[in-house]
Amino acid sequence: VEPPDFELVKGFCEFLPWPDGAFDTVVSGTSLDHVLSLEKALSEIDRVLAPGGKFVLWIASVPGAKEYKPKEGNLDAIDEFHMFHFNEEWLEPMLKRLFSLQDRLSFKTPSFDHIFYSFEKAGAPR
Repeated sequence: VEPPDFELVKGFCEFLPWPDGAFDTVVSGTSLDHVLSLEKALSEIDRVLAPGGKFVLWIASVPGAKEYKPKEGNLDAIDEFHMFHFNEEWLEPMLKRLFSLQDRLSFKTPSFDHIFYSFEKAGAPR
């Protein structure tokens, strides 16, 4: 087995170990529903994106999923594997406060939708 040709860094999305503007692209695939603080994780993604940077996101959107509101006191995980479930109706406005939507693709399944987003860092030069 050959060693990887990239650096593997373990950490938490809420506390990314890179300087401001370190990346042109950040990719998150079905992982943000596992963080403890969604607001902090999104803020960190925004922080490490360079001006004009792209944020590529893949989520599972569960119709009717309860809105993420950790300050209301219920911090119990929604199931064995997820802190909460996304619903595009409340997630998209949250994302659009930090990022500019460039493209969106949705695939429906009987129990949830796979949604793929391409965002640009808000306020980025054109």
